[in-house]
Amino acid sequence: MNARTVYSGRFLRVTDLRAKRTPARIQAVEEQEFGEGRDREKKLTVTFREFEKPLVLNRTNCDVLIDLTGSAETDDWIDKRVVLLQAKVNFQGKNTPCIRIEEPGELEVRPDEEDADTAFLDGELS
Repeated sequence: MNARTVYSGRFLRVTDLRAKRTPARIQAVEEQEFGEGRDREKKLTVTFREFEKPLVLNRTNCDVLIDLTGSAETDDWIDKRVVLLQAKVNFQGKNTPCIRIEEPGELEVRPDEEDADTAFLDGELS
């Protein structure tokens, strides 16, 4: 048994990604409340078809999705293909692993693909 799977948490983390760049498709976007009392705040979470756990969106990833979709309306994000990137960010003086969202670029589906969704999701398209 892998101990990391037992304590993996409710939300998507860097260690959940299969590769440095993991193709994914947005399935749902929800608003959730985090914290208690004065520290209570609303954040968006994004669920991807490929993962059971949602990703809590930070401001940076939210802005990227707005840019990629051309819309701040989260309903417009559904079915959008993205790449989840394993990255590092300086947080409280330490390089901390994080997930960044980026445009698929070369992973975008070609119209002549017989099973375009599977090819995209398996990272087979170039």
